[in-house]
Amino acid sequence: MLTAALPHNCSRASPISSSAIVANILRAIGIRPLAARSRAWLQMVREAPPSVLANALGISAATAMRYAERAGTDYLAYASIAKR
Repeated sequence: MLTAALPHNCSRASPISSSAIVANILRAIGIRPLAARSRAWLQMVREAPPSVLANALGISAATAMRYAERAGTDYLAYASIAKR
């Protein structure tokens, strides 16, 4: 049983989502899920425009744009690469 994956404030009778279990397992082995997800986003917005990512991944354009701004992306450069 993955009792180590259960949050310390969670009794066995309360429901827990599978994503929460995975996040707890990752934390237990030293991986911070939120930091990993943020790094993945920063890499993706360097390779594709936020609007494309928003449509493909089903998130809001505003969220994708925030990641693009954090990454300091330049979409004029993307347009020149995409034309090739």
